[in-house]
Amino acid sequence: YSFGLIAYVCAVGQPPFDGQDLFEVGYKQVHSPTPTLVSNRDQAPSWYEEMVCRCTKKTADHRYQSFAEILAVIK
Repeated sequence: YSFGLIAYVCAVGQPPFDGQDLFEVGYKQVHSPTPTLVSNRDQAPSWYEEMVCRCTKKTADHRYQSFAEILAVIK
């Protein structure tokens, strides 16, 4: 999950969730879907968007289960 958030920041230049305090940011992180890269930056390739989207799924079973799976998408 954290790798997906870092990849999001690398592409967009800012975190996906903002708020007035840490509680608000944490609440959004748990209850709001991660914004898509397409809505924020059109230069991101589609595979990158899909990788970030899957990395930041709220349910761990829906995320990549190993970094090797992520590398397979990047190659």
